[in-house]
Amino acid sequence: MYFRSNYNDLEKLDDEHFVDAITQIIDKENECEFLDFKKEVHANNAELLLDIISMANIIDEKDGLLIIGVKDKVVYDVDMVKFEEYIVNLLQDNRRKFASQSIPTVYIRNTIIDGKNIKAIIIKNSIKTPFYLTDGYSHQGVSIRAYEIYTRYLSNKRLASDYEVEKLWAKRFGLNKTSLEKFLHLSNDGWRFVNKNSVNYADKYVFNEVNPEYTIHFLEAKGMNNYPYSKTLNIFNGYEKNYKGKLQIRYHSVVIFEDDYYFMKDCEYTKHNQRYLPRYSKIVITDTMYYLLDTIPGKLIRVLNDGKLNFFNGREQFEYGHYLVFYNQSDLEAFVTYVVEHLKINTKAYDRYEWLAFEHYVHEVFASDDFKHCFHSFVEEAMANDFSSLPTNYKQLLSEEFCHYSREELNEPPVKIELFRIMEKAYQFILYLKWRNISADEYNQFLEIMA
Repeated sequence: MYFRSNYNDLEKLDDEHFVDAITQIIDKENECEFLDFKKEVHANNAELLLDIISMANIIDEKDGLLIIGVKDKVVYDVDMVKFEEYIVNLLQDNRRKFASQSIPTVYIRNTIIDGKNIKAIIIKNSIKTPFYLTDGYSHQGVSIRAYEIYTRYLSNKRLASDYEVEKLWAKRFGLNKTSLEKFLHLSNDGWRFVNKNSVNYADKYVFNEVNPEYTIHFLEAKGMNNYPYSKTLNIFNGYEKNYKGKLQIRYHSVVIFEDDYYFMKDCEYTKHNQRYLPRYSKIVITDTMYYLLDTIPGKLIRVLNDGKLNFFNGREQFEYGHYLVFYNQSDLEAFVTYVVEHLKINTKAYDRYEWLAFEHYVHEVFASDDFKHCFHSFVEEAMANDFSSLPTNYKQLLSEEFCHYSREELNEPPVKIELFRIMEKAYQFILYLKWRNISADEYNQFLEIMA
């Protein structure tokens, strides 16, 4: 991980990756608008508050980071047990002094580098800029005056220029964003589906109740049942019909985004008879679907499904409910690194452009006379490696759908390849749970938090 390219969302890293990130920041980075080092905890509350306000008011769309216990690349021990409480109280006790009582959002992380305790204050990027006080604050001779707006320039905090103040207000009202960037910041709630079940695609659209100038339209979708492996695919997803079409986001009737979407109809397993999925991406080494929440598809997956990420129920979850969700590209890259370390597959053979090599690899995987034994061995290996419990869906699929297949049928390439992918998906989902440090039972609750 490298700070200048992956500066956001450090608070979401687990302890191991956070230590790696902070270590690289200390070794490679210098102080700048969004990074500051302090040898020790501020002796003056007003100085600390001013540092937080200044970093919250940087113009760039970046989180700020204040590391306490580091100076000139040297790490010092910071012995303050209730540091987080100290920061929270400083902000909350002075909330009424802030304009609109809006205070910066901060996260506190305590970590150990070279055997020494250091503190990290992550100041989140916000659209609530500028942050300033309407009632002055003083402590031990240091004052923050009312209505003065502070920011950082290079490595120093100072009063914002007229140009910077203008940019900060533009940031608050979205004047510095394109219409598509504004779409990403709209609430995931408050979207209304019009004529959702209509057979006429021209009548079917979604609009935002608060910002009705934003609408989502579905161009006519074509059936996917002529796809070479459609019979096999339908076994897995339980939908009688699958469609693929183009989705458009429009702003005042002007198309600002167009991409593929998938429409599934007449599911035999649940009461839900229609599903809309935006285009998903895939982790190549295991062909597993995923969404990045800070992208347009990641936004659409929630907008089209009542603001939820865990919207599949019952049998539907087998094929689609266990797609993986990541906050951003950095989050995804951290997981892929984890997968490469733990997943025992020949990644080169899985290259989508080397299909013959991949097919040969699949034949090796299914060399066993009894696929059920192969699958159970796979599950047992996962359990032996201390992974979270395998979701019931995968076991049910085996008993309900595939036990009746003969060896000859299992050797049919379409079926064999799809079964192989199921095994890899199951294994990767277990790794995902392990990496997130959650159990299978906690998965849906975790998606609710992410949404």
